[in-house]
Parts: sequence; structure tokens; C-alpha cells
Amino acid sequence: MRELGRLQLQKGMVDGALGTYRRLLEADPDDAEVAAEVERLEARKRELDAAAEQARLERAKDRFEEVRRLAEEFFRVRRFEEAPGAVDGYPEEFRDTA
Repeated sequence: MRELGRLQLQKGMVDGALGTYRRLLEADPDDAEVAAEVERLEARKRELDAAAEQARLERAKDRFEEVRRLAEEFFRVRRFEEAPGAVDGYPEEFRDTA
């Protein structure tokens, strides 16, 4: 089963490898090598999750800026009736829900 975990890591399958090593640790809780690998993989997963969240927020921020520029342009050319439609494109994270 360790070989499966190694292969999953080689393929970039961190979640799969973590699951495999967790099962190994359940089978032998005293295996220090497996316990260390589980800790290392959990830390790697946290890093990957944080990077994915940061990328998602960056994409949302870029979309927000794009929509903001479009709304500003509608106002600049006095096409007020079209500006609210541009605001509908704001990412959820940046909407004022008050």
C-alpha cells in the first residue's frame, strides 16, 4: 500500500496519497515513518488549499475590477440604464448585501 501512496504522490494526487497513508497509519498506529508522512502530506494539502483559495480570490478580484471599469464607462458616457446590469457581474465576495 505504501507503493500506492508513492505512485499517487508521483502523479500529484495529494488527496489520494493522504488517504492511503492515513489508512496505513490506522492499520499500524506505531509506524513513525507513516505518521511523519501523514503530517507532511497534511501540511502540503493545507498549502495547496491556501494557494487555491488565493487564486480564486485573485480571479474574483480581477472580475470585480473588470466590472467596475465597465460600470464607470457606462456612467462616463451617461448610459445610466446599462450600469446596473454591469454591477450584476460583481463577484459574490464583493457585493454589498446590506
